[in-house]
Amino acid sequence: MSKDRFDLEQEIMQCWNLVDEIKMISSYHFDKRKLTDDELANILIGLQELYQLKFETLFETFEECLRKKEFKPYEPKKAVFHDPILDKVSNEQSTTRKNEVRYHEGDYELGN
Repeated sequence: MSKDRFDLEQEIMQCWNLVDEIKMISSYHFDKRKLTDDELANILIGLQELYQLKFETLFETFEECLRKKEFKPYEPKKAVFHDPILDKVSNEQSTTRKNEVRYHEGDYELGN
């Protein structure tokens, strides 16, 4: 079955279940019934095997998405925030620099 970036997203979200499952195991162990060492070991080995398969599947899907060029190249967004004070300072600095150049070229006299 061919997979795409939406399958990848779902598989990533499923891997977050590990956190909830660990919480559930510890809650059961500490709040309801103390698990024996063997029970706890069996549960943890099962989780280890299950999530080994989940992460392998996730990585295979990721590789398939890369091969199919499912991802757009990263393009940083330009800031849309404009601070009038900073804009004014920037414009004044730009004007000052232009005036300095004009003065040194003899096109402008300071104080006039």
